Amino acid sequence: MTDDDLVFVIGLLRGAVEGDPRQYFGSIRSWDRHQANAIQCGVVEVAEAVEEVDGRPMVVLSEVPTEYGKEFYVRHDLGGLPPGRAYMWPPERLSTAIAELAATEGCGKVM
Repeated sequence: MTDDDLVFVIGLLRGAVEGDPRQYFGSIRSWDRHQANAIQCGVVEVAEAVEEVDGRPMVVLSEVPTEYGKEFYVRHDLGGLPPGRAYMWPPERLSTAIAELAATEGCGKVM
């Protein structure tokens, strides 16, 4: 994966930890790829929940952080990043997080 891909993995993880995986994205045009990359890197997984919608049960899928993802979030102080889209975050602030993901087994292949 490229550094740009890993920025979006970090953005998805941050949003998942904070309750809205899409919060740091301007659009969801490439969402499937970002989601697959984050799963491949081991920072999130997809969980299933049943919610009531219009009085009927509905299965909802959502990205949730893994234990590794939660530890990664804390270790790299992702909550301390500025608000706004992931691709606008300061690169120097993400460099160690990107390096850790790049060295993570499974994170090296492009999805």
